[in-house]
Amino acid sequence: MKTWFIVCVTLLMPSLGLADEASTSPRSPAARAALIRHTNEVQRIDEEAAKQKQRASKELVDMLKKVQAEVLKSGNLQEANAIQAEIDRMSPSIGKKPVFQISAARAWQDTVSVKRGQTVVIEAKGVWCATTAQRALNTFGPNGGKNARGQAFGQLVARVGEAPFVSTGSSYELRVEEDGVLQFAMRDSDRSDNDGELTVTLTVRP
Repeated sequence: MKTWFIVCVTLLMPSLGLADEASTSPRSPAARAALIRHTNEVQRIDEEAAKQKQRASKELVDMLKKVQAEVLKSGNLQEANAIQAEIDRMSPSIGKKPVFQISAARAWQDTVSVKRGQTVVIEAKGVWCATTAQRALNTFGPNGGKNARGQAFGQLVARVGEAPFVSTGSSYELRVEEDGVLQFAMRDSDRSDNDGELTVTLTVRP
């Protein structure tokens, strides 16, 4: 009796829809065509939404840069750098690359260890001030400016170990000539009256 019951249940399972769940997927040409159209439409909507988001982000960055320029005129470096941080957040370029804050008021500041033959791609953003008593004349980005004698100063400079420094500005590719630690500072003989900092992003290549 038990054997007969098992055989009966087994024979009835297909009719109850329990044997093959895959058979419930639409197979008719019309249904499959409708599913394809839906998939394509969803993809089109997602792509358009991504484009709109990108346009909105660009508009925001452009507006923030205008506000930052106005803030710089008032000499508010803290707010200008806070705005720059928000601009950087909207841009995916930094990613997981090493990032350092380089102060205008400090001497040589250590970052990463490098080896001879490597190339370091340096990118810098932000503003800092070389003379707080005269902010309007001495507030710069990474490229710095010139002093009363027409000499370059206030720009971002770098060196490895005790090697001569190079002016890197906002973008530079440094060829490493000796093993050591890559250091940065503001080019200024007197840093006691400086403030502000730059955000420096590094990419080390073999």
